[in-house]
Amino acid sequence: MKKILIPMALALSLGLSIPAEVSAQSVSIADQTTSIHVTGHSRIEVEPDIAYLSVQFTVSDKKDVAHARGTLEKKFSAVIAKLKELGFTDEQLIAESLYTSKQYDYDVKPPKIIQYNAMRCLNVKIEDLKKLDLVIETVLGNESDAEIRNISFDVRDKVKYADLAKSRAIEDSISQARKLAAGYNAKVKKVLKVDYRQSYDLIEAVHADIRSNSLMMNKARGVANDGGDAYYKPGKIVLSDEVDATFEIESGEIK
Repeated sequence: MKKILIPMALALSLGLSIPAEVSAQSVSIADQTTSIHVTGHSRIEVEPDIAYLSVQFTVSDKKDVAHARGTLEKKFSAVIAKLKELGFTDEQLIAESLYTSKQYDYDVKPPKIIQYNAMRCLNVKIEDLKKLDLVIETVLGNESDAEIRNISFDVRDKVKYADLAKSRAIEDSISQARKLAAGYNAKVKKVLKVDYRQSYDLIEAVHADIRSNSLMMNKARGVANDGGDAYYKPGKIVLSDEVDATFEIESGEIK
């Protein structure tokens, strides 16, 4: 508690009640908590250890839709078989539904069907990144009629890295509070309030840089390229975290 001496005249002007038996006395008022607010930040870059490859297979046929569907299924099954020979399991090979469509020539009346298309997508989970190039070569082989839709990367142990990001954000908030308080000759006493934004919401998967499908198709077909052996430039997984914290501080005399 702080003790503040208030002269009687001033007390009366402020409307304070003063006992009759004393001409002046100390009036006690409650301390107000002194606090500072900071935001702790962290950013962690992690090498990816899992890749997700999305491939689209398409077959066009002028005969009929059944022929296009049959041709596609044959080539699709052949690719699946080759990937299983490389050690991939059914859980790592997720096949999407097969879709068919008709292509029309609208320059004639009535419009005429000129082509039937069959399309199916395959998603491959690659848990050994050393196999990524081999998988790309397999799905982009001469007979596959495939196109890479996307390659993305991830890390297996998200929880471990998320916890690390959280810990570093907390450490940063404490460090900031102590430095800021020290600048005013004060000390941090305790934390009063914490607002935390979960790190999972802030995970950024940096995608690979796929140069071009034509480059990959050429390599899969044995055509040399001058862009190096790898099809991709693996990015990094970036985990960032933030924590807002309010600390109570004990003020000192500013010199």
